Amino acid sequence: MSNTHLHLYVAADTPYKTMDDIFGAEAKPRIAMSQRGASEIYVLERILEVYKTSIDGLSKKGYHIAAGNYSYQVAQFKDRNVDVVWQFLAAPAAALTEASIGRDLRLIPFPDKVVKHLEQFGLYGCEIPAGMYPKAVNGNEAIRVACNGSAIMVHRDMPDALAYRLTKAFNDSIEKVYRVHPSLQTYFPKEGLQNLSGVPPHPGAVKYYREKGWAK
Repeated sequence: MSNTHLHLYVAADTPYKTMDDIFGAEAKPRIAMSQRGASEIYVLERILEVYKTSIDGLSKKGYHIAAGNYSYQVAQFKDRNVDVVWQFLAAPAAALTEASIGRDLRLIPFPDKVVKHLEQFGLYGCEIPAGMYPKAVNGNEAIRVACNGSAIMVHRDMPDALAYRLTKAFNDSIEKVYRVHPSLQTYFPKEGLQNLSGVPPHPGAVKYYREKGWAK
């Protein structure tokens, strides 16, 4: 329904300009991220494969890693306890906007080698649009990153009638949905059954789309 963007940002007064500077050089940054088990940690481990290391490898090298929720990460950044933050959020992300108010930051673009490596895991190249984070020092530029799509998933044994009602309530109230988060404005109900990546749509949902003429 919407893109979820990988965000890597640094304090603007640090020497880090690229992902290679952070993960591939001799520097030992202080970095904030989510705790083990979070989706962004899985993706970060895949990125670190490109750099022939892992999160444990970074720790052994001397990186300071602060793990916690998004509020914790932002507080660590604003208090100058870390200089690099890794997050997986739909842009514009409130956490990053909050971080940019308290400390000048720079968004880090993803190199082609990383984007290509992530494609095998269902992610794809995308951009954080220019102007999305106006307080970032490079906020006037489109930043190349990687994204993953979002979807509503239910158990296959959910009754058809319930799945139908959920689908109808969501799509018939799309203007309310758009107000939940700006990223959802890229979703159009008639395209609801597209790009499912092999996951079968629930029969109750299909019934709704067929009634609308958006599915065979």
